[in-house]
Amino acid sequence: MVHRLDTTHADFEHRFADFLGAKREVSEDVNAIVADIISDVRARGDAALVDYTARFDRFECTGSDLRISKTEIDAAVDACEPGTLAALNLACGRIDAYHARQVPSDDRFTDAAGIELGHRWTAIDAVG
Repeated sequence: MVHRLDTTHADFEHRFADFLGAKREVSEDVNAIVADIISDVRARGDAALVDYTARFDRFECTGSDLRISKTEIDAAVDACEPGTLAALNLACGRIDAYHARQVPSDDRFTDAAGIELGHRWTAIDAVG
């Protein structure tokens, strides 16, 4: 939501104080909402995707609209300017490389007393 504040308006101080005091989303709120959405999509499948597309994207579609054929993808790629396609491919590679570095890794080492220590990362399903 966009908040427009104008220092020349008489109620600026009050509106600015309200803005500063307003509750912001915290990760627990977002995590709970995302978990609910994922659970709903797992339970209702395409029907949930259609509902969320209408809600968040304000785009009405049907379940059959969710699948994009290889022909449609190929046509979109062919219609794309070569420079734009090159930029998208570059961005994709950079994003992949950046996030690949964020994946945690296991670690083992032996300390000065000869004790082996370490940690191991495992993936868990936080949603349910």
